[in-house]
Amino acid sequence: MASCHIINPTVSEKLLGGQLHQNLRWNFHLRDHDDSLIKQLTSRINGLERVCGSASFGTKLKVANGVVISKLTYLIILWGGAQEYLLSALQVQQLSAARAVCGFGSWGCSKKKLLDRVGWLSVRQLVFYHTVLQTYKTINTGIPKAMFKSISTDYP
Repeated sequence: MASCHIINPTVSEKLLGGQLHQNLRWNFHLRDHDDSLIKQLTSRINGLERVCGSASFGTKLKVANGVVISKLTYLIILWGGAQEYLLSALQVQQLSAARAVCGFGSWGCSKKKLLDRVGWLSVRQLVFYHTVLQTYKTINTGIPKAMFKSISTDYP
């Protein structure tokens, strides 16, 4: 006898760590969910600030790369097309991490100076870089096939 399973619709689902909302917008994953990316980054940056008091610049940078930048870039080619206000909120988080690494003297520094000092691309630059990199890999390998079929390599 076959069992009868009822599949109930949900507002959102977690797939590979990303919160996919039924409206297909990224504000739920990035800001509105209890375990959103911005909340996770805030928690990680608070931990980074605790470590930064007694660590060298190199150590602080390694910790920030491991706990903040790696989390920021995960799934970036998916949510990179999110609304501008969400990307701006993520940029604020990235700059907070850069200030924690650079120390108290960095509070008057511009975004460009901070990012240059730690060697990071801005959030929008990261989105562009990872999107172009994925496109390049797809064109050269043909994988994933669905994406490869949607890319035109015909040049005028």
